[in-house]
Amino acid sequence: MIKYSALKMSIPKPLPASKKLFKISGVNLMLTEIVYFHILLILLGCSTAPENFLTNRFFKDLNNSITNKSQLEEFKNLPIDSAVLNYNRFDGIFQKPIENLFKDSLYRSKFETGCLTNKLSLNEPQDGYVLAAMYHKSLNSKPFDITALKNHYYPLYLRKQVLNQDYNINTALENDCFVKELTVIKSRLENTIERIEYPDAYLIISASNPECNKNVEYTEVYNETLFKYLEKKPNQIVELLQLGNYGEIPLKIILENLQNPINDQIDINRVINNIKALENSSIRERILESLRIAKNKYGK
Repeated sequence: MIKYSALKMSIPKPLPASKKLFKISGVNLMLTEIVYFHILLILLGCSTAPENFLTNRFFKDLNNSITNKSQLEEFKNLPIDSAVLNYNRFDGIFQKPIENLFKDSLYRSKFETGCLTNKLSLNEPQDGYVLAAMYHKSLNSKPFDITALKNHYYPLYLRKQVLNQDYNINTALENDCFVKELTVIKSRLENTIERIEYPDAYLIISASNPECNKNVEYTEVYNETLFKYLEKKPNQIVELLQLGNYGEIPLKIILENLQNPINDQIDINRVINNIKALENSSIRERILESLRIAKNKYGK
């Protein structure tokens, strides 16, 4: 239902399998290389091929290939999130230098092997964020953990794609007020919280249409899902409302619902505490105000 525009890392596509793999007496040469590479690293006391190749070889070679040193300094000195979320505008760092390095097919295959071992792919735009973050930390001589970088930048990639969506308040009416989708989100919040992402928060915002209040089923599932979302993953809705251009109508619907919980099992104090833990913003304060109204109104 929600479509994302692809944000690809500005580097050439991987070579076709027919150009990368050669067989000698039935043995895959590329796999043989990997085995020898791992044996050599073990002998040298290294833990894994990709981490050492990316940090000790690739990033150094990339530094030496970059001619636009001013752009390199700009990227290096930016806060890491700003640098990573906007890495595609640093073409003098990532596009031409990497193209030059990858003219050597053996070098490229080692790089791809390192990425694949860490479950990174040049064809996955969110992994471009992770690679850019690794490079930024390398430039600033800071250690990093690839899994931690994935956990941080995958959601930020989704948030950026969601914020780039063309918002239309009438979308809800065209999709039966998203009753079915809201029901699915509510179930995930209760049972599989790890599956909840920014597109789900965007759907709640999209479903915030005053015309949908005529639908009794909608009013119940929307209200309960909104409270459950702010209890479990409050930052996502707050961030989208703060950063996005959705106008006052969806925010008004959200605030009205927060002032009037329909389920007496809702723990308003817990929701308030979770919102308080977020970074200060105008949206955070307006949501807190509505929750306090509900608490005073219903004595919870």
